[in-house]
Amino acid sequence: MTSNKAWDEAHPAGTLLNDLIELSIFSYADYIDNGYQGEISWEAKKLSEMTTEDFRLIRPDFSFYFKKTPDVIDEHRLKFKIRMKFAFPEEQVYEISCIPTRSIR
Repeated sequence: MTSNKAWDEAHPAGTLLNDLIELSIFSYADYIDNGYQGEISWEAKKLSEMTTEDFRLIRPDFSFYFKKTPDVIDEHRLKFKIRMKFAFPEEQVYEISCIPTRSIR
């Protein structure tokens, strides 16, 4: 994920913000691998630490939040790319505008 504006000194405009983002996904992989035993639950991890394996057999919905608000509160245009095998023929690019103001966690 990138922003059109600087997030902080270490993240100028256009650089990856993945180390600041925690992504929550709902995966069925462990449940299926364990013979349909155990619990299915949300898993949260820093986006920068996610691997292809983490995205195996996930639900199509997910959530993310920033671990840190930007140094200067202003409107940011965030861009994120999603690559999914078999679901889309090509890479999907999504953009949203927001004004990050405070941390909720």
